[in-house]
Amino acid sequence: MGPIFQRLENEYSEKPVRFVRFNLTNSKTGEETRKLAKSLGINNVFSISETTGVIALLDAKDLSLIGRFDWNQTIESIQEALDKAL
Repeated sequence: MGPIFQRLENEYSEKPVRFVRFNLTNSKTGEETRKLAKSLGINNVFSISETTGVIALLDAKDLSLIGRFDWNQTIESIQEALDKAL
């Protein structure tokens, strides 16, 4: 999802969207991710994704999960969800 994530970051850089990378590759990066998520007020990061290669779209107000995207989705479907959420 790295190239897709990077493209979305670039295309939405002027929009009120915040992109944050969470790395759940191993226990060390998982712990770092948990701390980062907690600092952002996202306490449910592991229920959002238990694997790598996922983009989660969260509501900015209450941090509820709006969408969860993986390799099966096209960038266009992810952009559509982002645009709808904005």
